[in-house]
Amino acid sequence: MTDKFFIIGMPGAGKTSVGKELSRILSWEFLDTDQIVEQSEGSSIQEIFANFGEQYFRQKESQAIKAVTSEVSAAVVALGGGAVMDAGNSELIKKNGKVIWLKANLATLIFRLTNDTNTIRPLLGKNISENLSELVNLREKIYEKLADFTIDVDLTTVEEAALLIKSNFQPDL
Repeated sequence: MTDKFFIIGMPGAGKTSVGKELSRILSWEFLDTDQIVEQSEGSSIQEIFANFGEQYFRQKESQAIKAVTSEVSAAVVALGGGAVMDAGNSELIKKNGKVIWLKANLATLIFRLTNDTNTIRPLLGKNISENLSELVNLREKIYEKLADFTIDVDLTTVEEAALLIKSNFQPDL
């Protein structure tokens, strides 16, 4: 029985939005590993990167994933875009639930991130287009390999994406 969905994808793909909607539909807990790290550290992701660096953040992210996979059931979990670059993290999520990749083309991601004034994403810096293109090249093959189900979110609403996930795994729920 599926009791966890792990939502993966690039920054701007809608992991948090779709994850929250899916958790609402399923009446499951919603967790976001970035928020877990921020709460445990008492700092924003941007502050953690600035003060301690990416490696420290990734260690804390891995701890959050270990906790989620071992301590939580009936949950939808939005992972940070780079969480799956760690093989241990990828193995944990694959073993402990269904992995859903929210796939968006580069133009969609750039549009969404350029218009998102609420979130600062340390790995993208000021040159969102160039830096995001590099991250897409590094990550998409891993997302594809891990995904149990992929949704093209370029023309899909948050609600449609959540319903697609639910309907695809209905017999398991």
